[in-house]
Amino acid sequence: GGIGEEGDGIRINKCFKDFTSRREADRMVENGRVAVNGVMAVMGTRVLAGDTVTLDGRAVDWEHLAVINTNIRAELQFRYIKYWKPPGVVCTTDQRVRGNIIDAVGYPERLFPVGRLDKDSSGLILLTSDGRLPNAVLRSGYRHDKRYLVTVDREVQPQDVVTLSEGVVISTPVQRD
Repeated sequence: GGIGEEGDGIRINKCFKDFTSRREADRMVENGRVAVNGVMAVMGTRVLAGDTVTLDGRAVDWEHLAVINTNIRAELQFRYIKYWKPPGVVCTTDQRVRGNIIDAVGYPERLFPVGRLDKDSSGLILLTSDGRLPNAVLRSGYRHDKRYLVTVDREVQPQDVVTLSEGVVISTPVQRD
């Protein structure tokens, strides 16, 4: 790697897009809080694959957040894996958690699940190295209805169908990795 010339790589402020706005990222650069390969970044600095970006001296895992080479199609730069999650697998990237999805899939590159399935449920889930995808799909501005196929332990009554057809609110604590 190396600090890119104009047009190469991506702008430094895009390295922080998963946790701050572009303007705030620009302020962090202006305030001298950002370095690339140990060199203080300036506005317009461009970052190439393999460069080390730090914020306040701490490394930022930026490469999964951006298309590195705009001359190559994204599907050739990133991995997209379909996985049928069985019951018991936990949709977390935290490998300290027993039964986590990363260990279950066993893929050699770093992946992120797009969404979650409950531990006790099974179903298709997408994993990717493309950090843009989970952010775009799961952004809070989009509402995603969830559909469940369930097995019941007794005969379903007509009133049960009416109640369920009106929708069920499932309130569980939000969990983040």
